Amino acid sequence: LAAIRQALERVGAEIDLALLGRGDDQQLDLAAHANLAMADCMPDAPLFLDGIGHGQKSAWGIPFFLATPGGIHGHCIIGTRGRVAPKRTDCVRIPVEGRCAKLLFLQTSAHCPLGAQAGEYRLIYRDGRSRSLELRGGITTADWYRGSVWPMEQAVVAWEQPLEARPETRKAVYLAWWPNPRPEIPLVAIEVCGTADGGLHFLLGLTLRRTEVAAPPSRPRIRAWGRALRHLRQELAGCVRRFAALYVDLCRPADAAEAMRRHQANRLLDAVRLYGEKVRRLGRMTPLED
Repeated sequence: LAAIRQALERVGAEIDLALLGRGDDQQLDLAAHANLAMADCMPDAPLFLDGIGHGQKSAWGIPFFLATPGGIHGHCIIGTRGRVAPKRTDCVRIPVEGRCAKLLFLQTSAHCPLGAQAGEYRLIYRDGRSRSLELRGGITTADWYRGSVWPMEQAVVAWEQPLEARPETRKAVYLAWWPNPRPEIPLVAIEVCGTADGGLHFLLGLTLRRTEVAAPPSRPRIRAWGRALRHLRQELAGCVRRFAALYVDLCRPADAAEAMRRHQANRLLDAVRLYGEKVRRLGRMTPLED
């Protein structure tokens, strides 16, 4: 299972890199809009992300600029309200100008289990219309102190370190991407919005991809990823059958079913299925060969 996971991580990283793409990237300095210091991010404890530093950074080959803590409050993060901090800012507006093909967010969340909402990003266009991206645990964001949620539908782990007080627990920051649904219309602002009864969300860096320059992966490359995923799925299916037979001999039927539901082999099968969806998405982006 460890070997299968390593192979899936290698293939998955290639697939995620293809989805992230490459282009003319413009990192923004969010210092003027920062409203929180790391020590004040959560009501119950500081956000221990000091190790990530500040200034010019890079994640998965994409440039970001992290605000330097300054002023009397040391603000360097944009944060919005959630269930445990309902009086916090509901929405932070970041003025931007011009067209862009993709938006890239360096971010993390708190009190945000799988499936929970921690807010949304809202694109405001020059024609007055808007589009929104929900920030949901395990899909476009994840909880900062629960280790690396993997894989994610529209985000990857950008930075992680052991938590100082509990080295066995990892803290993490995530890189999410959002293809602009209306790239032909100029933007005037990006809003970071919270939620009254969900998790807390924190934006550390924002980069706009003005134009996409990297070509989509070739059809042979996509087919190779598909073959690799099918092979891993077959290996995992064999593991599931062997473990299920073993558990039936050792446990009551209900206990055996619960053990298999939680088993790493089944979790890896879920990961293979998600990467299969990503490959199909890339296939729809890639022109047919002549």
